[in-house]
Amino acid sequence: MAIVSFTAGESISADDVVSLSDKGLLYKAIATDISKARAIGVAIEAASIGNLVRVNVDSIYDGFSGLVPGDQQYLSLTVSGSLATYSVWQSQFNSLTISGVFLTAVGRALSSTALDIELSKPLYVTK
Repeated sequence: MAIVSFTAGESISADDVVSLSDKGLLYKAIATDISKARAIGVAIEAASIGNLVRVNVDSIYDGFSGLVPGDQQYLSLTVSGSLATYSVWQSQFNSLTISGVFLTAVGRALSSTALDIELSKPLYVTK
């Protein structure tokens, strides 16, 4: 299991998908901004601004709920730090008024609670 510690740039909750700023601070990832669409992993604990938070960057993370085994999970377009299946991501995309967003694969669900973290580079998508 690859666990790395970072300093939180905002309040982070366990299970949040996170990204790293150019200043080395950890933020909740979201697929509407390239700087935050570059997910680096999943926070395994909560942390407030300025505190260390451990992040699972490349392994199985078991702490979610409601996942469907086999479904690929992507970074949400509407809720920072959250996952979305492709159909949910597509629905979010269709409801947004901005023209360009990012499709970032985070991993594949192994069970209703476990995700095999397999991060991808953000893919730019336009309407």
